[in-house]
Amino acid sequence: MSEVSAALEAILFSSNRPLKLRELQQATATDRIGVENALDELRQALDGRGVMVMRHHDEIHLTTRPEYSAAVRRALRPEVSGKLSAAAYETLAIVAYQQPVARARIEEVRGVNSKAC
Repeated sequence: MSEVSAALEAILFSSNRPLKLRELQQATATDRIGVENALDELRQALDGRGVMVMRHHDEIHLTTRPEYSAAVRRALRPEVSGKLSAAAYETLAIVAYQQPVARARIEEVRGVNSKAC
């Protein structure tokens, strides 16, 4: 893999948003054709892997392959513990009715010191 392709992989992996082709050109100090070629090389290098290069118009990002979406969803799904405790419901009610509200005010209304827990 060329140095530009490796740099693009690192940039796209680190980014929390799709990047424009122009941004990738500036980041790698490469012209448009060089970035296009490096992206093609990166696509080929990622073939058969869990991630792929996704392009929509002029925006590019790394994304997981659709065939692995169920496994990713299972792994990243937040734990759901079920019902909230009575104290949690009470605290949420206070926040809902009196927001914005400080911890001291919640403790005053509930009649407890939450730091003791």
